[in-house]
Amino acid sequence: MASVLISNPVWGKKNCEIFCNYNLKSLLYSGNIPSLLKNYKIKFLILTREKDIDYFTNNNYFSSLKSLVDVEFYILKEMLTKNKYKILTFLQNISITFAKEKDFIVFNYADFFWSNKSLINSILLLKDSRKNFLSFFCLPVKILNAKKFIDSNNRIQINIASKFALENLHPEAELRLWGQKTFSYTPTFILFKVDRLGIIIRAYHQTVLVAKLGVSSNLLNNKINGNSLDEFFSSKYDSDQFEVVENNKKIMVFALCDWNHSTSMKNDKSMKKVLKNSFRRLNDSHRKLSERHILIFKNNRYSKKWKNKIRESFNVVSSLNNNNPTNKFLYYILTHKIYGPFFQKIARAFNLLFD
Repeated sequence: MASVLISNPVWGKKNCEIFCNYNLKSLLYSGNIPSLLKNYKIKFLILTREKDIDYFTNNNYFSSLKSLVDVEFYILKEMLTKNKYKILTFLQNISITFAKEKDFIVFNYADFFWSNKSLINSILLLKDSRKNFLSFFCLPVKILNAKKFIDSNNRIQINIASKFALENLHPEAELRLWGQKTFSYTPTFILFKVDRLGIIIRAYHQTVLVAKLGVSSNLLNNKINGNSLDEFFSSKYDSDQFEVVENNKKIMVFALCDWNHSTSMKNDKSMKKVLKNSFRRLNDSHRKLSERHILIFKNNRYSKKWKNKIRESFNVVSSLNNNNPTNKFLYYILTHKIYGPFFQKIARAFNLLFD
């Protein structure tokens, strides 16, 4: 029987609560873990701190999970840094080591919501592909609205989850809507509205939901370098290795976001200068990835309006990519595994980056 390791880095009371009551609840939908168990053996790896384990053991969804699959804890004795993304990268690398004898690894996060059948469809889509990675862009939604939505439903299907996400975008996501007066100064993704039919996502950073294990996946076997899993894999995008989920017909995963910061441009920052600075850290791989669209439908209907907006959005990102080239020297030093954060501070001091 084929095997899957589901990696779950999660620590802290707030994250444990979101993970158990919302992420786990969705993974336990009949079309997710229960369906996957019919043909796959599942190892559920939780990477956390000793003091957080009590929360799991006293949670009903966790108890339900333990009755279905093999659960293992990896205890992180101390946090070596306050940088969340560095910790996540460290823990995901540990997960990759644990998964060496498995067929697939699922990169799950505490704030993810998996609509019914999205998990098993992710595995099956990659299984039937010659490629090694399945990437998607998980829309950030307002966390309080998402909690109420998930609490009030026993099982949420893909189309219902998609409609909810489109109607409850986090303010930071709305700052990436193209054509508005107010825009983000860190546009690692850009959204294009298709009237009231849905949106098109053009993302420079995407999330790897699932990866294949084995000797053919050298990129995975060499582990993650850089600031985060998403940034690293997006910087290594290759059409021969990456299967991009281009619509929400079979998969819909969104993120419950409680971000309280704002990347809205200040009055003294012109759009031209902002884009020039933001694109310094985007290499050719990121730019190629942005040319792959992801369509999020409200009603799964494709029309001429979609076709026209796809063409328009492609022209926009192509123009942005051509007019705001990578500074190869800055890209190298700002994304260096060890010295990157130090050089980023210097760059900001000299106004070479916005943050």
